[in-house]
Amino acid sequence: RYGGQGGYPSGEMLGIVHTSSSTIPVKIPERIKAAVSSQAFSDNPKDFRFDLCWVVSDVSSILKKGVGSVNLVHHAWVFDDIMPGQRRFMQVPVGVFNLDDQKWPGRLLPAEKAGKGDRDAPIESVSNMRVSVHADKRNKWVMCCSPNNARIYFDLALPAIAFWSTAVNHEAKPPKVLIQLNWYLRNNNKNASCSRTS
Repeated sequence: RYGGQGGYPSGEMLGIVHTSSSTIPVKIPERIKAAVSSQAFSDNPKDFRFDLCWVVSDVSSILKKGVGSVNLVHHAWVFDDIMPGQRRFMQVPVGVFNLDDQKWPGRLLPAEKAGKGDRDAPIESVSNMRVSVHADKRNKWVMCCSPNNARIYFDLALPAIAFWSTAVNHEAKPPKVLIQLNWYLRNNNKNASCSRTS
């Protein structure tokens, strides 16, 4: 559900590129592949196939005053075959990782205080996050993404944030893996230089 229907608002999607590692060879930082492999596969392989996404979003409209934080939502990728009225639930290994460039200012920050359960997404590691899709109690044709978790934090004063995120559907055979490069931009900075995010 989105803000106009009483739920949580979402950022404006400016662009998304989706491909497979088997289609376009892409070099992913080894620390990220190792973290994902240990969660997704029992034999912990060094190489595996994965979905690769590059997502550019304007998050300025959903930021609260003085707070730089949003939720990662992997629900549509995890349950890509769900139908209206159905309910699906899964514990999904999710991780977020800063860029290798230590000088890049738009890095993720730890939460100011520890959250309960899986409220906050882990930085530089992978852990289980609850992912649930279900019908709204008031209208079975309106689908909801729950719960309010997988939250990330960043410096609100920066014009752009860039980071990697991962998710694993371990119930698929073989397991489905998503590795995503995220660019979060503020409203007046859509033309901000992100040349150092590669």
